[in-house]
Amino acid sequence: DPGGRCHHDYLRRSDRRDRLARNFAKAQEGTLFVGNMALWGIARLAKLPAMADITFHAAEAVVVGSVASQMLRGPLGRSRPHVSNHTDQYDFKPFKGFRDFDHRAFPSIHTASAFAVATVYTLETRRRAPRATWIVAPIAYTLAVGPAISRVYTGQHWASDILGGAIMGTFAGMKIVQYNHDVRPNNRVNRFFLGARNVQVGVGPGSLSASYAARF
Repeated sequence: DPGGRCHHDYLRRSDRRDRLARNFAKAQEGTLFVGNMALWGIARLAKLPAMADITFHAAEAVVVGSVASQMLRGPLGRSRPHVSNHTDQYDFKPFKGFRDFDHRAFPSIHTASAFAVATVYTLETRRRAPRATWIVAPIAYTLAVGPAISRVYTGQHWASDILGGAIMGTFAGMKIVQYNHDVRPNNRVNRFFLGARNVQVGVGPGSLSASYAARF
């Protein structure tokens, strides 16, 4: 039956899209923070200061972008699309976002976190290897768009939530790089996590260790 085959093919493609969207949605503030901190640990262990610097600042940007976004979500109380069956993008319940997950739509923290990381990677690349920026930037931002689209596809965010998250994340990434390299490159956090004599990561027979000898 041609009609039955077409319907089966449509369902199969739809199922693949659903799985892809769910997989992209896993790239959120928690996984991006932990992932970059894991890379920072590897870089410290391998004595790769540039990699440690980039990944740690990316983790910082995730925190800043997420916290700033959360400070907006609570007071605004914008409902997620599925709350109104995708019919009312202007449904705001001021301060309800503090107690109800379904009213924390704007801005998208998934998107803010992804764009914060993409921005840090791009700007740090431009500082160290300007010619490679045109390669890193498209890849980083294309990957950042994945979680954003997935959140719209799964009915968790409106398009404007995604735009707001992208702006928030980009701004957070820019400010983190600017502060750590131009404003106060020798700040306490940098000295603690990136200083040559402070946090040290070591590996031994069947063990991984971290030692702290911070000087403030």
